[in-house]
Amino acid sequence: MGKQFITTQAPGGAHKSDVLGIALTQKHTFSVSSDGYLKAWANNINETANPMENVQAYFVDALGLHHVAVYENIIQGETICLVAVVAFSGQCYFYKSTGGTFSPVDLLGKSGNFWAPYFFKDPHGKQDVFGLTCSNGATNLYHLVIETPEITHGSASAIVLSTVSLDQYGTILAGIPPSFPTCLAITSDLVAVGYQSGLVTMNSSDTLKPIYSFTAPSQASTVRSLKFQPSFEHESKVLAVARDATSAGTITLYDTKYGEIVGTLTQPTHSTSLTIAAVAHDGWIFEIDFNEDGSFLASGGFDAKVRVWNMESREREATLVLSPSDLDYTEAIEADESDRSAVSCVKFIGKGVRGGILGGDSNEGLVAGSFDKGIRWFREAGGV
Repeated sequence: MGKQFITTQAPGGAHKSDVLGIALTQKHTFSVSSDGYLKAWANNINETANPMENVQAYFVDALGLHHVAVYENIIQGETICLVAVVAFSGQCYFYKSTGGTFSPVDLLGKSGNFWAPYFFKDPHGKQDVFGLTCSNGATNLYHLVIETPEITHGSASAIVLSTVSLDQYGTILAGIPPSFPTCLAITSDLVAVGYQSGLVTMNSSDTLKPIYSFTAPSQASTVRSLKFQPSFEHESKVLAVARDATSAGTITLYDTKYGEIVGTLTQPTHSTSLTIAAVAHDGWIFEIDFNEDGSFLASGGFDAKVRVWNMESREREATLVLSPSDLDYTEAIEADESDRSAVSCVKFIGKGVRGGILGGDSNEGLVAGSFDKGIRWFREAGGV
């Protein structure tokens, strides 16, 4: 048998509207919604605890939020945690941890036409990067600058809180005619950008010039999510791309060295509107995510399913079907939403992150957000 996951916590009514983005740090699961709120859910709680009693809520923008990205690092003994959220107004807001809570910090001003944010923490410790796509077709890249001054008083020294800034060093253009950049992913060597047209460009992180361009396969269109496969060598070998295929969703795997298609992740479909043999989901795939070592990929789709794929065999390992009946507070779901728990976002949870103050969960987990206002946490069967 393949991987099996069980629900550990599922607070219905986690937000007042559809959950559109999720990101994780060691201490928190962050979620954003079209209700305009950013929420930080405590990870260090037992399975029997109520997540609704262990959450911080921050109202950000009345037009609603659709993306969230996080950065976490330890610099000179201080844990730096940054959260970037993007609103339907086009603004990108930032929050920084201060004494266990989060406070807004102004890094880009109040104007913008932004869409998808992405933090990259360089495993070699050279330069961390923040990327942000724009509705005009551009993708902006910034160096993340963190300064922690040291103040010396005689023989003793005191460390004051660090300051954070963004230094824009380049822009990737969409080409002519420009297409809307829907998502991006960054490694030490590469920046991949996906577009509404179905195009994906893989660019050099040094020159920001395209190395490869991947057009959409037959019947495929909008790129909704793309991720580099992690590896122990810190150099990604595969780029996974989720695209629309009429009413379904496909996942294509590209080799990052030679720019070739090396596989697809497929499950037989019963859709009569498709002529292709198989797709990954019978609905659009809103997000894909690798686990820590890149051995598995999770995908979440409009068909209310989370699927887990084995990257070695390229086969489906598990399928989780979401339903409003999963949730603790079903009264938060309106009648016309009772048959739809479309998965809008999904993330792997590393070992030891959930399951009590000491991180007692010894197995990997998953967290998924959905259009029924709910967030669901899962762990692999057999974990503590």
